[in-house]
Parts: sequence; C-alpha cells; structure tokens
Amino acid sequence: MPKKFGKWHTVYMKFNRWSKNGTMQIVFEEMQEMNIIDIRTDTLCIDSTSIKVHPDAAGARK
Repeated sequence: MPKKFGKWHTVYMKFNRWSKNGTMQIVFEEMQEMNIIDIRTDTLCIDSTSIKVHPDAAGARK
C-alpha cells in the first residue's frame, strides 16, 4: 500500500470497522447510483463442493 495512505494496519482497521457497521455498503450503493461503478451479478454457479448434504442423502452406507 502506498505510504501516502498511512500505516497499513490503520487503513485495515478503518476499512474493517466501516465494513462491519455498514458504511462500505452505503458507499458502494451511492457510487452505483451516481454511475461511478457498475456492479452486477450475471452468473451464479453452485456445485457439490458448495453444498453440505446429510450423509444419508449422499448415498453413504447405513
């Protein structure tokens, strides 16, 4: 991180605090409304590594 932003730990702590209290969500929403950024979810993929299934449903021996 460039030194002009300050100590990395200070920046991390501030970003972490803002993320937890919802400030970053508001910033991103405002930037979207002002057309500064364009965030879209076009594709959603789910595979078997993403879903936990009970062993009975997965064909395990009883």
